[in-house]
Amino acid sequence: VDENGQSHFKMHQSVSAEISRDILKNLRFSKLEQEEIYNLVLCHDLRPLGDLKQTVDLCVEYSPEFLLRLMPVFRADALAQSPEYQPETLAQIETTEKIINKLLADNVCLSLADLKINGNDLNALGIKGKSIGDTLAFILKKVAHSEINNDRDEILTYIKENIHLD
Repeated sequence: VDENGQSHFKMHQSVSAEISRDILKNLRFSKLEQEEIYNLVLCHDLRPLGDLKQTVDLCVEYSPEFLLRLMPVFRADALAQSPEYQPETLAQIETTEKIINKLLADNVCLSLADLKINGNDLNALGIKGKSIGDTLAFILKKVAHSEINNDRDEILTYIKENIHLD
């Protein structure tokens, strides 16, 4: 209970996801369905703000397709909250959904699979081990946020000029 008398169940999404997994297993849902529902429950408490930067970051982290499947869950969760916050929260969810659909329509690079470089390119530059994954993740965010183009030569030039290579 907080200073305003509101009760909160911290980390409830993890507990709820585990409960859903057990129930779905007992109901003989397929492993694919169990995993999908588990992830939807686990991520239901993300707070889409209707902000481009946050939405791009969420798309990179979770995939735009997964986030679109989460939209009805976000709406249901918002409707279970205090009525005074519902209009703003529902508007943020709607705006986030529109942003995701625009990102998809514009073919914005939001995954490593769509990035025009890969670990082999970084290895050729002398980047090794964990640094390869870190660099790819860093570059993906730069590309997803339109800070650099998803062009192999441009990305490699950016890396050579901006990332310390041993």
